[in-house]
Amino acid sequence: MLLLGRKGIRRMVPPRMVKDKGVRGLRHAAKEKRIFHLWFHPFNFCYDTETQFNVLREILKEAVRLREQGALDILTMAEIHERV
Repeated sequence: MLLLGRKGIRRMVPPRMVKDKGVRGLRHAAKEKRIFHLWFHPFNFCYDTETQFNVLREILKEAVRLREQGALDILTMAEIHERV
């Protein structure tokens, strides 16, 4: 999932929808034992910065919760490569 910046027309997408998409992706990956890759660039936080960081924070909270339940591993790209 690409965490797109909130510049232009994208600012019309409610932050909750973006957060919910990330949380659903994490839960699906945990349930199916699959990979969920959240990625972004620093410039994705240039506009509406506080909102963007809040969305990221909420997605990461769910990742931590799933990890603490033993349902999700949080890995670097190198660690994924080693496992595959």
